[in-house]
Amino acid sequence: MVDNLAHLSALETYLGAALRERGPVRGLTMMARLPAWMKSSTNRAKILRSLRQLADRASKDGIDE
Repeated sequence: MVDNLAHLSALETYLGAALRERGPVRGLTMMARLPAWMKSSTNRAKILRSLRQLADRASKDGIDE
């Protein structure tokens, strides 16, 4: 579930990254809690396409925050 456009943008950035570095404390971030299938590189193109569709839909509906 995406809460707002900032959340959507953060998901796109994280899931689209080829290299994801971990911080000093593991498992405490929003991104660390995403399901493994979503973070898998084999699903990257589908996930990013879906997130882009959500962003386009929000734009068409006038959602800008």
